[in-house]
Amino acid sequence: MNGVLINSSEIFLKGKNRALFLNRLIVNLKLALKGSSLNKINQTQGKIFLFFDNHEKNWPEIKEKLKKVFGVANFFPVYSAPL
Repeated sequence: MNGVLINSSEIFLKGKNRALFLNRLIVNLKLALKGSSLNKINQTQGKIFLFFDNHEKNWPEIKEKLKKVFGVANFFPVYSAPL
């Protein structure tokens, strides 16, 4: 597993406030995952990608923390593959 893909459905219904809500979600994710091996957060086209160091060992802990973050509709482990 290389990271986690986060989907947030409610945030994108907010119109002109979308960026404000998305930034707040990212701050909340950082706070919820404080102390974990979170390395980097990327946001593109309404999707948020979280990258971790040694997250395969910590996946149960990460999963439980993500379940509690308001605004996260669902999340999935992601893997990179060669072309």
